[in-house]
Amino acid sequence: RTPRSCMTDTTAQKRYRDSKEREIILSVDLGKMQDYTAYTISEILPESREEKSGATTKVKTVNVRDIQRLPLNVSYHDIANHLYDVFFDKRLWLIDPKTKDPILPTMLVDAGGVGEAVTDDMARRLGLLFTRYRLVRGTSETRKARRNFTVPRTRMFEQLYAAFTDDRIRINPKLKLADALLSELRNLKPEANEETGYVKVVHREGEHDDMAICLASTNWWANRPKRPGLRLVSDDDTVNRLMGIHPDGTR
Repeated sequence: RTPRSCMTDTTAQKRYRDSKEREIILSVDLGKMQDYTAYTISEILPESREEKSGATTKVKTVNVRDIQRLPLNVSYHDIANHLYDVFFDKRLWLIDPKTKDPILPTMLVDAGGVGEAVTDDMARRLGLLFTRYRLVRGTSETRKARRNFTVPRTRMFEQLYAAFTDDRIRINPKLKLADALLSELRNLKPEANEETGYVKVVHREGEHDDMAICLASTNWWANRPKRPGLRLVSDDDTVNRLMGIHPDGTR
């Protein structure tokens, strides 16, 4: 049996999405049969901060609401059923204040460990178009192919470290696995190759990093660069101004 998610700090009350930056992220690290499958539920909230210069900047904070680690030797079929129930739990939904339509969570899945075949099967069982990512060596740029990303592992954990130092990660200490998550984070260490100079972040031998990966991927996704939206110019006055045409029709 897989445990029911406790959804700590979430309620059955309707929660309106008062900002476009606000979202719920369900991040899953699928383990192999001898490894744990874990997931975190986090709420991304924008926060305004005043700098010494007097300027105000907006940052995104990751507020961890729930942490779960499923038992070993649970079939992927049962894992899919469990994640389905979690994803469609209405306590995780935000509400569009204008349309009153529900806004479902964003689901991230680490597809690197179990492989594409298992992840494809998981997507079919869930009936969801979730976002997949694979952690890779090196420090190259993140690459995207539709809903599939490859992300340098070292860079992802560097981003998480920066978020911690900037007080942008909040983990509810009342969560049952809060201490276990913090222990995983403390057990991460940089390991350098003297010949290549390449530095990678690894976990200590005999330890796990499944929950840490869930948190790191949540922070990465919440703070990834967004492409600016397409701006369409439709009124004649603006078109003429951009083309250097004066109101009287001369250039």
